[in-house]
Amino acid sequence: MNDSTTSPFIAVTVGGIGASHVPLPALRVLAGPATGNESNRIRSAIIPLACWALGDIRFTFDSSFVIPEARTEFQVLAQLIAEHREKSPAGPAGKKLRPPPLSIFGHADPTGNDDYNKALSGRRAAAIYGALTRRTEVWEDLFSNKGSFAQPAPGDVWGDPAIQSMRTALNRAESGKTTAAQRKSLFLEYMDFLCVDDQLKPFQIDPAEGFLGQRRDASGKGDYQGCSEFNPILLLSRADKQKFDQEKDHTRRDAANAPNRRVVVLLFRPGSKITPTLWPCPRAKEPTAACRKRFFSDGENRRSNQENKREFKDKEDTFACRFYHRLLTRSPCERTKHREVFRYGIEIGVNFPWTDEAKLRIVSEDGKQEKLFAKNQGVQAGTHRMFSFVEVRTGVKYKGSILDRKQEIEVFGFVDLSKVIAPDDPLDVLPPPQPPVDKVGPDPGSAPPSVLIGPLTDIDEESVAASVDDPTDPQLRVPF
Repeated sequence: MNDSTTSPFIAVTVGGIGASHVPLPALRVLAGPATGNESNRIRSAIIPLACWALGDIRFTFDSSFVIPEARTEFQVLAQLIAEHREKSPAGPAGKKLRPPPLSIFGHADPTGNDDYNKALSGRRAAAIYGALTRRTEVWEDLFSNKGSFAQPAPGDVWGDPAIQSMRTALNRAESGKTTAAQRKSLFLEYMDFLCVDDQLKPFQIDPAEGFLGQRRDASGKGDYQGCSEFNPILLLSRADKQKFDQEKDHTRRDAANAPNRRVVVLLFRPGSKITPTLWPCPRAKEPTAACRKRFFSDGENRRSNQENKREFKDKEDTFACRFYHRLLTRSPCERTKHREVFRYGIEIGVNFPWTDEAKLRIVSEDGKQEKLFAKNQGVQAGTHRMFSFVEVRTGVKYKGSILDRKQEIEVFGFVDLSKVIAPDDPLDVLPPPQPPVDKVGPDPGSAPPSVLIGPLTDIDEESVAASVDDPTDPQLRVPF
């Protein structure tokens, strides 16, 4: 067997995660001499080497349209594929090194209707498959809701907003309705925009060699599928679910369940392939019956809300499907601590001279998070400085202060930053903080600090990093 594994790889972004799996030990086989012309064949099971997860934040809400910001996560997928490509040819010298074949699993959150969630999760998986393979006919099917590659979903309408989003990302000036031919051109250009490596060079996956099913099934069986709401990584307590369900506005419920809405891609050993007719998962365009055949005997109980909140990473008891459970038990993509995350920039103006060593300190009220962030070079004017930070948990209050020349100057008190503005809104302004009691501030009589918070869209993000609660390395940090 050709060993394509490398040192562990893990990268965390605001919208997802990519990671190597911990290698399994080699299979030990006891063999004895044969007394005649007889033999047994030992065939290894398909084993995922790595995973890539794209979060709900990278799709239009309740839709399968992939937003431009997902470009960051596709760069991670390109790195993963390169990491796990064959290191030496399995056949004659000069033979092409094989990539790790993929299979895509879409997931919905445990609210609503199983059948609708099966449709939406399958459509999201199909969207990723179409982008990676440049099969524009898959995206046209999602756009027109015809149901050739994934189930139709009346609520998932791409329409003019998706067209405009693609045009904006590509700096296209045209407007108005599109024909199928025009959409094909637009889809291809946008797919090239999304699927880039760390050098921003477009990459594409051959559907015949880069996926488990090798395109032997016209509807993608084995290559992409939707798992509905059957495999949640987080289940709220019954009390919390009931409380959220009773609220007319489901914003808080949707935010709490966001980690469950994801697309997970598994990368298998080079050379792995399947017989699509024997693959247990139904096609993305098929209903849920075949999924239920693979449930644990207590599958319905596993995926149900119980007395306490549960996460898969703790006791591995939230997946209803035993097949998916077997593939993903070791996966960092499903075991990492998930939380709703927003990315913001903070611009702070204080009436005193700044130094190059000035840093922004963000401290959470619950005491679980304290981080320092240096200012972004090149985004500054006068006495204003732009800082960037990544992790902002919903429902947690933060305060901010500036550390500069052995002084600490509070610039805003405890506030839930995720509620100050939405990620797509323009800059907003926080109210001035109360005067700090035990901190050294600027000279008396100086103007109060002005604090503006906005999404990170146009600032340099090279120094931005995120932390991941990974079982093997809780302190691991990777750059975007």
